[in-house]
Amino acid sequence: MAASSIDGSDPAAAVGISPVILHLGAHKTASTRLQRSLLAARADLAEQGCAYIGPDLTRRHYLVRSLGRPARALWRKHAALRDDLAGLRRAGQRIVISDENFLGTTRPPELCAGGQLYPNAARNLAALLASLDLRGVRIALALRDPLGLLASAWGHQFLAHKPVAYAEFAAGVAPLGLRWPELVARLRDVPGVAGVVLWRYEDALALDARLAQALCGFEVPMLEGAHLAGPSARAIAFIQRKLAQEPAFPVRKALRQALNRFPKSADWPGPDPFGAQDREQSARQYRNDWAALQTMPGVVCLTP
Repeated sequence: MAASSIDGSDPAAAVGISPVILHLGAHKTASTRLQRSLLAARADLAEQGCAYIGPDLTRRHYLVRSLGRPARALWRKHAALRDDLAGLRRAGQRIVISDENFLGTTRPPELCAGGQLYPNAARNLAALLASLDLRGVRIALALRDPLGLLASAWGHQFLAHKPVAYAEFAAGVAPLGLRWPELVARLRDVPGVAGVVLWRYEDALALDARLAQALCGFEVPMLEGAHLAGPSARAIAFIQRKLAQEPAFPVRKALRQALNRFPKSADWPGPDPFGAQDREQSARQYRNDWAALQTMPGVVCLTP
């Protein structure tokens, strides 16, 4: 594995503190593929001086949830993770923590509300850093066209056995008002954040192993087929029709039948509840936002 760094000027490293990289997702940006690849390489990374803490540990072992709780309660609840992080830092380990649920969930109003992405993200991040006694943390975040994010998150509800009509799912959301620079600025300005590292979901495959290298400091083979594929539009329509005809029909069984008959593919594309004009406007805004983010102080973009 070849050593590297995010931008060669980590402020934490400059004062002799091992860096902490907090990968926050976002949801539906190939986080699962990255997390499973880092998990498979965890032992190798540890030997090279990088500790990887993913959802298998944050959610199941350390039980880091409900970041909206009072600060005193979070301090007590996160004692085990805080102590382990302190020990890893004393040992000089670089630390990569990855869990997109720190931002929120895949459903409005946690995902988005009105024209704002992840309304509680800065509050959650501030609470997490305070409870873990972390400072000088670099945030890592993947972005995607907001309309693609919304459509994929809606499809995810079916995978989670929570089928819902799009109109109900997106009630109260202004899709064309969702802009990434506003979220990135809020995260960057949270006390304890030293900077933000960004890349686009659309560039993830091109980045491939270099993405893990940027986060961990070492190349990591990316697993094939490790992503969480959403349902096709045809599968969603099948589930909706099946449940409308037979309300008592098991959702899990309907999902299984739908995924088997209409797997997401070139023949059966994912859901797209938007019109061509909205898609064109969103794509234009997304390009403009990416250009703006490349000039934002405290932000490093991994792709041009």
